[in-house]
Amino acid sequence: MPLLNESPKSEKDLQLFNDWVKVRAYVNDFLGRRPDLNGILYLIGMTELGIVKTFSKEEKEDLMHIGLCRIFQDVLYTFTHRDEEGWLHFEPIGDIDRLHIRDQEALIKEHVVKWFKENEII
Repeated sequence: MPLLNESPKSEKDLQLFNDWVKVRAYVNDFLGRRPDLNGILYLIGMTELGIVKTFSKEEKEDLMHIGLCRIFQDVLYTFTHRDEEGWLHFEPIGDIDRLHIRDQEALIKEHVVKWFKENEII
């Protein structure tokens, strides 16, 4: 995915860029503020958890992790179980850390878009 000041290199890049704009617009309308990637992962985590309450700082970090694990489910993580409190647990099956940080972000955005499409949100 190109940076904002770069033009897309391919049709796939252009489609991902446009879909990413749709995701951000949806989340902006939902939350009433411009979301960053962590905010979007947090929202995915909350949706996947399915529990509505006030979360502690540590729980919010856990929700972002759930969001990340969910978008990479069966690629980098596998779902193992829900605990007695309803929290989702995953085990790593791959490694994203070997990618350059820019490539990591592009891959995350690609999978976020995929999650929004699979859930028929965009």
